[in-house]
Amino acid sequence: MAGRKMSSILALSYAILFLSAIPYNSMGSQKVQVSLYYETLCPYCANFIVNNLVKIFQNGLISAVDLRLVPWGNAWINSDGSVVCQHGEDECLLNTIEACTISVYPDVYSHFRFIHCVERLTLENKHTEWTKCFQMTNLGTQPIDCYNSGYGNVIEDRYAQETAKLNPAHRFVPWVVVNNQPIQEDYQNFMAYICKAYRGSPKPEACRSLSFEIESMKKLNSMPEERGRVEIRVVVWFRAEGRGQFSRKVEVGVGVRFRDGSQSQVLQLGSKSDFEVGSGFRMVRIGYWAGVEVGFWDAGWVSRSGYRTEFGV
Repeated sequence: MAGRKMSSILALSYAILFLSAIPYNSMGSQKVQVSLYYETLCPYCANFIVNNLVKIFQNGLISAVDLRLVPWGNAWINSDGSVVCQHGEDECLLNTIEACTISVYPDVYSHFRFIHCVERLTLENKHTEWTKCFQMTNLGTQPIDCYNSGYGNVIEDRYAQETAKLNPAHRFVPWVVVNNQPIQEDYQNFMAYICKAYRGSPKPEACRSLSFEIESMKKLNSMPEERGRVEIRVVVWFRAEGRGQFSRKVEVGVGVRFRDGSQSQVLQLGSKSDFEVGSGFRMVRIGYWAGVEVGFWDAGWVSRSGYRTEFGV
């Protein structure tokens, strides 16, 4: 009896969380296109979905967004047609279940609350209890029928092709694309990119509280026009990448970064230096940085994600 009562409370919580965010008026073609390329058992993807992406449903910013979720990530297809997932067979199963859920329940409020539930269980190391999410979100079990019929594999094939055609190619997951532009390592700041990309008027209420972040992002992404200007920066960063066997490396170093007025190429020379090089130099950055790397080496390319914070004077 207590278990049923708790399930009812959780189901009501999900309903309140997501249904209360449904806007009265659609913003139609003015919406910002946001795509998330991810895999279901990746802890970084799960954390992003549960603790970051959910915020646009809570603050109403979803009303300005056309959100697409693509559960494929770093999986690959062997020559015999079999699918290999980075985190094993359970991930292949859940990738397909979430793909089926998106297909069966195309309304973003419906399928996102189910995916949010599954990814929350992933963070709690309880992903094998994923079937509970149907009851907790008041959704039917048709996605299981979709999976058993084999149609889920058809959907996953489409997602595999879409992911493979990304330009530039994804380098890690979660991989967030805003209006066809990947925001790469800055994915945790995705709401600021949405607000910057939104062309409607007035701006969504949620964007007002993000104005400082947007201005900071503009400054970081801008190219100074003054030749010979020198900036001193302290850069603290965390990165996780790799392929199977666990490893960790802590580095502290000094680097010189050159940035031109167009797109720069980033090079890392040695373990203690960080160089950003381009032609027609317009700026020199001299800075300090510290980092922690965590790697997992597996049969194929694995994910990398993290954040970078800079403090300049």
